[in-house]
Amino acid sequence: FVGMAGVHPPKQVAPDYQAVVGALQQKQAVVLAAMAMKNKVLASLGGSVEDVYKLYNIARQYQQAKNEDDQAKIDKLEKQFDDALEAAEGEIFKTLRTAKGDAFEKATLAKAEGLRFDSQLKAFAAAPDIYPKFLRLTMLERALGNTRKYVVLTDPNDYQVLIFDLKDKVVESLYDIDVSGEGK
Repeated sequence: FVGMAGVHPPKQVAPDYQAVVGALQQKQAVVLAAMAMKNKVLASLGGSVEDVYKLYNIARQYQQAKNEDDQAKIDKLEKQFDDALEAAEGEIFKTLRTAKGDAFEKATLAKAEGLRFDSQLKAFAAAPDIYPKFLRLTMLERALGNTRKYVVLTDPNDYQVLIFDLKDKVVESLYDIDVSGEGK
């Protein structure tokens, strides 16, 4: 080991030498701060720096497999990538999971809406005169909630008036009573 101690530049160039040394130290400090910031951002977004690099490597291999048109490798890497995404933490992956859940919800609701429309169309085709009236009554029932409802019917000459009270049944009707003794 050879070392030199107590070596100083000449006095006339010392300030310039110190400026160069200071600039090198400042450059190194900026580089280290940038690396620390990169690690902090990757960890907050991806859960850990290792997880982000793992995903990056899988994505790079996936792109290479697509360029080579290797379907077996593409399928294998897709599975690895999905598994790595499921295991990862961080803001990006929380956002991806939320988006995936929202997409599933919207697709399910759209499918349900289509099925509902299909069943409404079938009901209308079966009874075109009754179905619109049924819809109006259903809407009124929902809008009025727990409000007590009456139906008043008259004949064309107003000779006979029928009033139906649509409150909940307190007493069973004759149709609801089991006369066989066996139960329903």
